[in-house]
Amino acid sequence: MIQFSYMLLFLLLVSSNTSANTQFNREQCQQLNQQRKAIRSQLRQPYTAEQGQKLQAKQQELLRLLQVHCKKPNGK
Repeated sequence: MIQFSYMLLFLLLVSSNTSANTQFNREQCQQLNQQRKAIRSQLRQPYTAEQGQKLQAKQQELLRLLQVHCKKPNGK
């Protein structure tokens, strides 16, 4: 989970420093999608209200990144 948090933080920093139309490469988009699927899986498990809020916030941010930066992934 810690590694996931660092990856999400990295992608948030990268995305905030790029224009809204900059597209990530396929590998980055696949990683985002894998993280999104992992969160969806965690949301199907028991969790506290606080954990649920954090998971939902991460899921929303991942969806935003996918929608903005993965319409037409570059290369790889």
